[in-house]
Amino acid sequence: MPTAKVNEINLCYKVSGNGQPLVLITGFASAQNVWFSQVRAFSKQYRVVTFDNRGFGKSEKPPGPYTTKMLASDTIALMDCLGIKKAHILGGSMGGMAAQEIAIEHPGRLEKLILSSTSAGGQPLRDMLFGLIEAATPGWNRSRPDLDFANLQKFMVAMASRSFNGTMY
Repeated sequence: MPTAKVNEINLCYKVSGNGQPLVLITGFASAQNVWFSQVRAFSKQYRVVTFDNRGFGKSEKPPGPYTTKMLASDTIALMDCLGIKKAHILGGSMGGMAAQEIAIEHPGRLEKLILSSTSAGGQPLRDMLFGLIEAATPGWNRSRPDLDFANLQKFMVAMASRSFNGTMY
């Protein structure tokens, strides 16, 4: 898969289909392949751009911490590399938070904003997520700048359990 140098790192990306650009931003700990079903459907009508956020998949993993503003900036820089002035942007989960940052900081770059399974973020969400990671990974704490050591599989199971059992907040 091709890579693009954006904000001093290489992001792995893929472009599928033709038409108006549609940029898909993944959620936490997800690589671009999570969009495979959506890409198959959307690429019939759109030029679909998927990519691995910094720190995930085949993109570079510079030292953290990462912010949603940083992920939004990476998305805009990737759009610039691909010559995309304006796009429909779909963000899922954490990718939805980055998409909201784009809407705030770069409203002229959006054709449409599509948000899925996301929130506006903030400290209560951060505390809940870090609490789940700490519970899933003995020895990891929120002062650690990296997520490589965190047991993300146990984290996702714990998050899904809390989500479906109504104890998220």
